[in-house]
Amino acid sequence: SNFKLAYTLLRRPDGSFNRHLAEFLDRKVPSNSFPLDGVFSFDHLDSTSNLLTRIYFPAPLDPSRYGAVDLTEPLSTTEIVPVLIFFHGGSFTHSSANSAIYDTFCRRLVTICGVVVVSVDYRRSPEHRYPCAYDDGWNALKWVKSRVWLQSGK
Repeated sequence: SNFKLAYTLLRRPDGSFNRHLAEFLDRKVPSNSFPLDGVFSFDHLDSTSNLLTRIYFPAPLDPSRYGAVDLTEPLSTTEIVPVLIFFHGGSFTHSSANSAIYDTFCRRLVTICGVVVVSVDYRRSPEHRYPCAYDDGWNALKWVKSRVWLQSGK
C-alpha cells in the first residue's frame, strides 16, 4: 500500500523518522477563494501569536458571493453552525494545515458534516519544545471564540 511504502521510505535504519524527507515529499495546496468541491478556504495569520490557521467554509448558494467572505457578520443568526478546530496529524513533528491530505479531509468534513473547519498549523518540534503545540491549540480556541463571524445561533 502507499502507506507502507511511505513508512518504509521515511524510516531510517535506526528506526528514527526522516522528517526533512517527509516535509520534502509532503504536497502542499493553496487556499482557494472560489469553491472547490463546494468548499472555499482562506488562510489567516494571527499577528499577535504568529499562529497560522486555514478556515474552510461551505460555498454560498449564490455564485455572485463567491470570492468574498463577510468577516463582520456571524455565520448564521437562525441556526447553529458547528465550528470544528482541527489539528492535523504528524505527531507534532511534521505536516501542516496546508498538506494536501489534510486539506482534502477538511473539505470532506465541511461537505459531509456541514461544519466550518479551522485547521491549526501549530509549531512543530524539535524546533519548538513542549508545550508549544498545546499552547497553539489553546490560542486557536481563544481566537475562534473571539471572532464574531465564527459565531452562530439564535
